[in-house]
Amino acid sequence: MFKLSALISTVLLVGLSNFGSPSVASPLSIIKRDSKIVFSPHITYPDSAAIWLMGSVQNVTWDTADLPNEKRKATGIVLLGYLENGSEHLDIKSPLATGFPMDMGSVSIRVPARLKERNDYICVVFGDSGNISEQFKITKSH
Repeated sequence: MFKLSALISTVLLVGLSNFGSPSVASPLSIIKRDSKIVFSPHITYPDSAAIWLMGSVQNVTWDTADLPNEKRKATGIVLLGYLENGSEHLDIKSPLATGFPMDMGSVSIRVPARLKERNDYICVVFGDSGNISEQFKITKSH
């Protein structure tokens, strides 16, 4: 798990431009920056009322109203993480989704079956920048 601000800073400093394979993703290859136009989507779901079951299929949704025309065909990545002691802990080795069109405004994901139950999970949607969802809960059962 990596801190989001450190991840973005590292990518911006190094300036890499290729997505890595999900199985070998590194903080340096997770974001593709192909222009000076940056889209940081507002995540609409999950929200603070969300409770996801481990192993279930869920939709991650975001607002596309501010998506620049130049980014209509951009693809994205969704990462799962959690907030603890003021840090974002992101699982970059196992993205929840990759390669989906950002202009869709949603993507279906499968919640990992083996997670620690907690109520401070977050999703991050990356187009060429990232945005963090509200904290939500993942549990084994309702």
